[in-house]
Amino acid sequence: VGFCTDGNNVSAPAAAAYLGVDAGTILVRNSYAGLIGVVFYIVMSQLARKIGAKKVAAICLIIAGISFYFIGNPPSLLGYTIAYTFLIGSSMSSGYVAGGALVAKWFPKKKGLVMGYTTAGLNIASATWVLLMTKLSGAMTFEKAVIIPCIAVVILGLIGLFFIKDTPQEAGQNPDNVSDEVYAKEAEDDRWTTGQLLRMKEVWTVGLATGILQLCSTGVMSQLVSRNIELGMDANKAVLMMTVIALVGIFGSWFIGVLD
Repeated sequence: VGFCTDGNNVSAPAAAAYLGVDAGTILVRNSYAGLIGVVFYIVMSQLARKIGAKKVAAICLIIAGISFYFIGNPPSLLGYTIAYTFLIGSSMSSGYVAGGALVAKWFPKKKGLVMGYTTAGLNIASATWVLLMTKLSGAMTFEKAVIIPCIAVVILGLIGLFFIKDTPQEAGQNPDNVSDEVYAKEAEDDRWTTGQLLRMKEVWTVGLATGILQLCSTGVMSQLVSRNIELGMDANKAVLMMTVIALVGIFGSWFIGVLD
């Protein structure tokens, strides 16, 4: 969210100023990158099946850290587009592809509730990222400020690589922390093939619904601060509005998880 969605309130104008182009040009390039990023998701999902989700998460977070540096220091408009393609592909793959796989493996019966907790991280990012990057940019310029989250996300990837287990069995537990007897009784055969999944209407329904959701949330949140400033709102008040919205959203993530 910080790298690819809400962060655009700061990164898009900064990249545009660095390259001497209009911010709208940057946003169009972001759209191109998002379309190409779909291929990235497919590749990473297949890779997760072969080497495990935690390794894919670590790889993607390291790629994201490197890519974000070139968002703040783009060599050219083409260089920015390539960097953003890798950024959105790796960031979203680490969160949705690898993160979703880990949740499904660890909490097959309670994944809705667990996703309610984990997706609160999206709202925390919304509440803090723009404020943080705005303060850092004011203190040291955006080109230098990006180095801090670049390093932080690489460290996060390495922490996950060493401490996360792909399956609860690797940690001596059963999914959902149930007993051996319950697990033996309730264990499901999950050997779906790609072909079977692509023929299921549920897969396409979820994909379409998620796409519409992201279309709205990305479109609004990525330009919320910039748009309100254009309408005459003070910059600090515009950032505060985003923070308040996001903090309310943390409760919303948990509540939807409970309903699930």
